[in-house]
Amino acid sequence: MLLCFSESNLDAAKEFGMAPILIDRYDIRDLKSKYPIIRSLNELNYY
Repeated sequence: MLLCFSESNLDAAKEFGMAPILIDRYDIRDLKSKYPIIRSLNELNYY
């Protein structure tokens, strides 16, 4: 499960306990993605 946030919403996400572990500028499966992809540690284990 990938969560996409616009940069303006990253601070709001942190307030709800969804602080990003890693922010990738582009989704590896969609190079045209315009939003950073936030992955949790569990998701990183699959790459």
